[in-house]
Amino acid sequence: CIGCFGHYNTFSIFNQLRVHQQAGHALLAPLPCAEKELGLYAFAYTALHLIVFVGLDYGFDLDLIWKDVLAKRFALVGVAAFLALAPALFASARGWMKQPGRRQQLLHRLTYLAALLAVGHFLLEVKVDRRIPLIYGAIVILLLLFRLPWVRRGIEKWRKRREVDKQPKSH
Repeated sequence: CIGCFGHYNTFSIFNQLRVHQQAGHALLAPLPCAEKELGLYAFAYTALHLIVFVGLDYGFDLDLIWKDVLAKRFALVGVAAFLALAPALFASARGWMKQPGRRQQLLHRLTYLAALLAVGHFLLEVKVDRRIPLIYGAIVILLLLFRLPWVRRGIEKWRKRREVDKQPKSH
């Protein structure tokens, strides 16, 4: 069951990164309104994942949880991912996102960090077949690469060249 919440959380973060990436595209302009909701879903799934871990696995025994989190790297990375998402939840509740600027940029960067930490958490937790966490990691890295300005400029140049090539040539 914990794995189910982990997968849903990862998909929520993927979708949040994808929607944020596509916000500038003319056909997808209405999608940024879903960015906040996807972020809240990602946090909700993360919180459910944590509650299942804390409640079902450890019966809310804080001493046992603390010892285990410090002893197991995947648990420590998972807590770090949760803490990286927490400021975005409080910011959305207080309306910080209405004021674009440094705070908004910091929250986005924390979300990117949370995505990388979530993949790291999954990768460290899996003992045998690591293909799925590696695929998730590749997806996150690819989506984050699209956030880099020089990559976006290159894609925009490529799109413009394609549009020019598609135009009928007059003879």
